[in-house]
Amino acid sequence: CGNSSYEICKAIVQAKMLSGRYSTDRLLRHFSQNNDGLCVLCPEKSEGTIEHLLLQCSSLTKTRFNIFLMLNDNKQICEESKKIILSVFNDTTTTNKKVQFLLDCSTLPEVIAEVQNKSDILVDLFKFSRSWCYSINKSRLKLIGRWNKQFYS
Repeated sequence: CGNSSYEICKAIVQAKMLSGRYSTDRLLRHFSQNNDGLCVLCPEKSEGTIEHLLLQCSSLTKTRFNIFLMLNDNKQICEESKKIILSVFNDTTTTNKKVQFLLDCSTLPEVIAEVQNKSDILVDLFKFSRSWCYSINKSRLKLIGRWNKQFYS
């Protein structure tokens, strides 16, 4: 993520999600009145997991949509990277692959194969996945009234 403080902040959020230290509703059930661990944002009352936040929470649908809009408009991300991103998200078989891509894309076989041909693709993919995780985090915190710009910018 280089030496940009904003990119570093995004990487920290992503690392917390990857390591299991991100404060999901499922994790917070041990420390709050929400003992059931269900998502406090969505009316479906699904389990508040990282997978749910990143891909399924209906309250965060607009955020996910906007991320894809920005991807199409982003001239800094090469076409090969965009093809990989779209192929992962168009794969309807499993959410595990999408979550793995968002948390650590460097472990997916198609990414490994493509990086061998063009190494700068990994930079694009990590930038996209960091932005996704950070945007979900920011939207979630705003919706629950815990967004504090001074800590996340």
